[in-house]
Amino acid sequence: ALLDDEPCRALSIALLDGYAAQYLDYPHRDNVLGPSRPFFSTYLESIWVLQLCIALDLLEMHAPSAELGPLGARVRDRLIAPSAALIASYDEGTSNRQVWNAAALMAAGRLLDDAALVERATFGRSGLLVLLRDGLLGDGSWYEGENYHLFAHRGLWYGVQMAERRGVRLPADLGERFDAGFIAPFRTLLPDLTYPSRRDSPYAVSVRQPRFAESCELGLAR
Repeated sequence: ALLDDEPCRALSIALLDGYAAQYLDYPHRDNVLGPSRPFFSTYLESIWVLQLCIALDLLEMHAPSAELGPLGARVRDRLIAPSAALIASYDEGTSNRQVWNAAALMAAGRLLDDAALVERATFGRSGLLVLLRDGLLGDGSWYEGENYHLFAHRGLWYGVQMAERRGVRLPADLGERFDAGFIAPFRTLLPDLTYPSRRDSPYAVSVRQPRFAESCELGLAR
């Protein structure tokens, strides 16, 4: 989309078309944390289908209609709609994983023109606003600790971006808490620039990783 690269567009279309053709044939078994077809847990499917929603949205905005053909309808019908139904069936309350479920449902709802699904993912009992209110502490940190914070806050970023693009105004205190979340993990770094290994977090995770740099860039851009 950014480079007007026709071969990349063609490959993206082929990949989306392939997933749409095969998704419903993937086995729905051996699930560890909730239902999923391509993975072993619902939150992984949420992360995956969120990216596919973004890909389809970009293609529909930038690719010539002759290249797309009936792709959009096929992906919505055979991939996004059934995946969203599966994700919506497994509510994880205020878990860090539910953050990604909510973001995926917001994206799917927008592409499916399903206002009720978007509303539920934004304002429902485990939607974006509840996750911001109950998941983030006063200093902007996620209640489950640094390791989960970095994962959950990235998912919240998607949700906040989509909500604000729809014209949803976050309550001022929640907006401030979310913004503080970009900084929160750095307040508790150990002298060797690793994160504390609270709860079941891995030991000695270094801050010097591209994924943490990305979070800083998003915070600065915001």
